[in-house]
Amino acid sequence: MTKITLNKETFTVPLDKLQPDERNVRLTGREIDVPELAHNIAHEGLLHGLGVRPVLDASGEPTGRYGVVIGGRRLAALKLLVKKKRLAKDEPVTCFAVKPAALTSAGLAENLHRLAMHPADSYFAFARMSDEGLCDAEIAVRFGLSPATVQKRLRLGRLSPALLDALRANRISEPVAQAFAITDDTEAQERIFAKVQGRAWIDPAVVRAMLTEGEVPGHDRRVALIGLAAYEQAGGGVRRDLFADDAGGGVTLTDPDLLDRLVLEKLAAEGDRLRADGWRAVSVSMMPPEDMRGFYAAPFDRVALSEDTDRRLTDLSEQYDALVEQGEAEGLTDEEEERLDAIRAEVTAIEEATEAYGDETKAAGRAFVFLGDGGLRVVRGLPRAGLAQTADETRIDDDNDDDGEPGANGGVSTPDHPANKKPELSATLTAELQAHRTAALQARVAQMPDLALRLVVHSLLLGRGHGGYRTVAKISGYEPNLQQACRTIEDTEAARMVTAMHDRRGDHEPGEHADLLPWLLSLDNAEVLTVLAPLVASTVDAGCEDWSQGAGRSLAAGVATAARLTMTDWWTPTVETYFGRVTKAQIARAVTEAGAGPFNTEGKKAEVAAAAARLVAGTGWLPAILRSPPDHNGNAAASSEV
Repeated sequence: MTKITLNKETFTVPLDKLQPDERNVRLTGREIDVPELAHNIAHEGLLHGLGVRPVLDASGEPTGRYGVVIGGRRLAALKLLVKKKRLAKDEPVTCFAVKPAALTSAGLAENLHRLAMHPADSYFAFARMSDEGLCDAEIAVRFGLSPATVQKRLRLGRLSPALLDALRANRISEPVAQAFAITDDTEAQERIFAKVQGRAWIDPAVVRAMLTEGEVPGHDRRVALIGLAAYEQAGGGVRRDLFADDAGGGVTLTDPDLLDRLVLEKLAAEGDRLRADGWRAVSVSMMPPEDMRGFYAAPFDRVALSEDTDRRLTDLSEQYDALVEQGEAEGLTDEEEERLDAIRAEVTAIEEATEAYGDETKAAGRAFVFLGDGGLRVVRGLPRAGLAQTADETRIDDDNDDDGEPGANGGVSTPDHPANKKPELSATLTAELQAHRTAALQARVAQMPDLALRLVVHSLLLGRGHGGYRTVAKISGYEPNLQQACRTIEDTEAARMVTAMHDRRGDHEPGEHADLLPWLLSLDNAEVLTVLAPLVASTVDAGCEDWSQGAGRSLAAGVATAARLTMTDWWTPTVETYFGRVTKAQIARAVTEAGAGPFNTEGKKAEVAAAAARLVAGTGWLPAILRSPPDHNGNAAASSEV
């Protein structure tokens, strides 16, 4: 039996005596990652010697030089270090001799039997190096990688051990692992992994969405209005997905409440500017207001631009076009995106400055300020003929509340209430109460199939030339996004009831689209109505009107009356839902209206709110926005609702 020799005899050769050899079996990819390999050799040393053979002259005598048969990339890396003056040109290099009979087989064996490291193990090794004290920059230099690449590998290496094991076992793909790496919270990773791991295919987008639930994506129009830098400067938290492909860096904002407050402040500032410009009635809201449909565009005269302004407009247009072209070609940075938004805003301001509205128009009309798809929108209008002169009757203010947040919809100014009066409720609380009202109305419609049927017919009739936009139930199947206004709405009795009705229908509904019509045709009319009611109910929107102020002519108020909606069945004023979120003066007013006053508001706000909640409990008191509309005779809501 031939004796096996495990260790080859090594010797050193000066680097300048080594040269590439034509018998090296690696013909493809010889130059790939050579700089990165050079960086690694500079820090770790030459871990594997080079396989060489002597270079002979024409007569077959050794020249003192050696051809590298095994290790051509390592030789190229060493030569690069010499070129960069990081290694002496005659540095001794460890080598071993390759026998003439093994020139091909030895080189092939070295590469053919090499097993690449599993990515999960390499990521874990990167994390271990970091834990052992190497900083990101040192790791990047040592392996010739960019800092961004190191950060990505470290993030993957610090995944939950359960996820790393799943990656090693190929139970999840690398894109899925990258999706889990959007957070460094290993408990959250394992919680979501437990929900998705049994699926045949795991969508990385779904994993990201589950881990960032409740956060605001960076492409949200609210972010475009405020600017990411302004949000962060105000103390807002940001999560950046290291593995995102989009130019925005996969940014999500972790403080939606702060974002909404900044948006409302910006909208409010625009409302103040319009009032200063002479508009007597200004409405400020986050979403396009429903009552804007009752107005038509106010007429104006066009004012010519000055030469300087005209030149400025031309310059801005050129800048805008250049940025758009750049964005389409290679994407834009956050700063460039903000510059694009600033250009849009300045161009809009210049164009609006050319629109001159008369004093009579400003006095009789209304300016609407809201957040549209393209950013901050201002619509100036006059009431349509035959509609209530709401511009003369109602003005929505948006000043700050002592204990609340910037208002947008809640403060109504009339001849009895001066224009500088602060809003009754904050914008956030107003939107939340409106969401509760809509959820409750949906629940009532879901309980009344006959009413749901009539709403469908009503919607279809209005759609035939009567202005379908004024319908209460949207037959398109569009459902108002109540969770955007109230995150806890799904936990309310009203929302749970409608959801349960949908679930019960789903238990019997066929899974295939083609089977739906035969299934419906097999039901009797009563059964069809039970299917119809929750479907229609989910599209119902109670709107933003204050029904207690004589808005009984509103379609939504009419539906509420027909549904016999009583909000005391669906909402209760507590510290969390109301008293802890309004001023002490509003707390005292509520207690008095409930018949439990007079009320002393001295002391800490939390204690005052808790005391008020105890006094008002069981009285049937509701804030004005939740009170039922007057009946057909104009009488106020039932006394139980004050």
